[in-house]
Amino acid sequence: MYISYGETDDFAHDGEYDSYLTSANRTDNFIKKLWNFTQQDAFYKGKTTFIITTDHGRGTEPLATWKHHGNNVKDTDEVWVIAFGDKIEAKGEILKEEQLYTNQIAASVAKLLELEIPTDSIGKPFSFIK
Repeated sequence: MYISYGETDDFAHDGEYDSYLTSANRTDNFIKKLWNFTQQDAFYKGKTTFIITTDHGRGTEPLATWKHHGNNVKDTDEVWVIAFGDKIEAKGEILKEEQLYTNQIAASVAKLLELEIPTDSIGKPFSFIK
């Protein structure tokens, strides 16, 4: 299942930081509820993996530019990824161990589903996928 939470991105682009924080909190709570459901449901328990990321970074420029991204804003190509659940090796927070890329998500999902997909066009699975 793919879910896109666009509300935080919309508020960030509009410069509505208070609404952005409220939306981020609401999204975190929704993810928590989904995870709790999967761990209480007999069909999904022990067979569910979450991979959560962003579509782009916000860069590392001063706060005055926090609501923009694109080629003219430094480091907007840097995103974060969190993965947890079945078939994820718990490594904690990885900062410098390896560079992760969004094109690895498709390869990681394919590996989780035990699908054979050539990785030359979509990247290699994340190293923490069992």
